[in-house]
Amino acid sequence: MKKFIFLALLFSCGILSAGKIWFEVKTDKNPLSYKVGEKITFTLRLLEDGKPLAGKRVAWELWSEDGSLAAGEKASDEPVIIKTRLKKPGFVNIEAKALEPNGREIKGALILSASAGANVHKIQQTAAEPADFDSFWQEQKKRLAQVPLEYKLTPLESKLPNVKCWSFEIKCAGKYPATGYLYMPVNAAVKSQKAFVKFYGYSFSPTPREDVLGTGSIGVSVNRFGLPEGKEKDFYRKMQRTELKNFGFRNNRTPEESDFLFMALRGARVLEFVRQLPEFNGKDLTVYGGSMGGYQALSAAMLDGNVSQVSLYVPWCADLAGVTAGRFHGWRPEYCRGLDYFDPVNLSKRITTFISLTTGLGDRTCPPSGHLAMFNAIKCKCLLKAQQTDGHRVPSPGFESFTLKK
Repeated sequence: MKKFIFLALLFSCGILSAGKIWFEVKTDKNPLSYKVGEKITFTLRLLEDGKPLAGKRVAWELWSEDGSLAAGEKASDEPVIIKTRLKKPGFVNIEAKALEPNGREIKGALILSASAGANVHKIQQTAAEPADFDSFWQEQKKRLAQVPLEYKLTPLESKLPNVKCWSFEIKCAGKYPATGYLYMPVNAAVKSQKAFVKFYGYSFSPTPREDVLGTGSIGVSVNRFGLPEGKEKDFYRKMQRTELKNFGFRNNRTPEESDFLFMALRGARVLEFVRQLPEFNGKDLTVYGGSMGGYQALSAAMLDGNVSQVSLYVPWCADLAGVTAGRFHGWRPEYCRGLDYFDPVNLSKRITTFISLTTGLGDRTCPPSGHLAMFNAIKCKCLLKAQQTDGHRVPSPGFESFTLKK
């Protein structure tokens, strides 16, 4: 009886609870360095708290951008080795799950997603850019310029003693203004501050308050949709069901009415606002965004034409026409020619400063082939970082990172 009580106490305290379970994945060479037709070998090991976990099952599936499919299941007692080839430039993706011996998925175990590419330097955008791409955007810049740069700043209590904070609303072309948060060091002198503008991924939730962005620089958090800040979560959820229903997935056949256009104009208007702040030093302006925020950051930088750095993490909708050539679909609006005006591949060609671009080799939402098409089209200096198992998911601990430079 005493032994039973002791074991019960151990379980209740979590001492005997299962540890963190994930997959370690290795390729036999740099996953960006394979050639078409060359054998690609993935080696998977199921780990618990960093140590091999035996007595389980590993179920895996393979998808390739040359159309190949495969699947298998094996005991976790030994590494799982998967061999494949690519018949054309592109990527192959492996997804694996950890199972109990009875076939049930192990609760809490990280699902693996990993990729490797062949002839990645030959991956090109699928659809030619519109012939009137530049004239289209010149007209949109004129459209924005017709709206006076008028704004309202509302002081807020800062979460940090050395930072001042405001919410802002700036007049913009289209139905919605540009909104978000502005942060700045207390007692910032005139023309003394660099600026960092951050855009966010697809979500119908309030803009994150990141007062820390105002530590040592001007910081800006930009609202995704131009909605007022400080509302209850139910307000944003209602907008998702009503006025903003299918945001980004609607009106794309008519570029002048697309949500992507108005995201770009709001982003450009925010950069225009930052440039006229007395504290801005007039030269150091970095834009950053992940996923949908990556598109917003890139399009704002393209319209501004003079940012000092563009930093992008798994940007959304790169090479949308790629699905017509067998590329991974991802989660994105269905391709139509109207979207070519907003494709990050076409936008990035117009950037003349430095671009930092991160792609996730575990990303099935914004697949890496689109980012490589983007990297190959970029004309300015660029550093591409490819992070294995990373992307729109929790990556495996200690994931590997690989780089390309131009």
